[in-house]
Amino acid sequence: MNTTRYSDAQDIGIFEQAKGGVPVLELYREHRTSSARLFKLRAKFGGLD
Repeated sequence: MNTTRYSDAQDIGIFEQAKGGVPVLELYREHRTSSARLFKLRAKFGGLD
């Protein structure tokens, strides 16, 4: 079974940073994530306010 590196709360924080204007490459380096991960976050949390 796969485990996630980040909790939902942390994922929302990463997504909010991306929405806030933080450069995507900086997010990749800071959180050690990939572009696919950010696309999944956008699909999962994109409609939440």
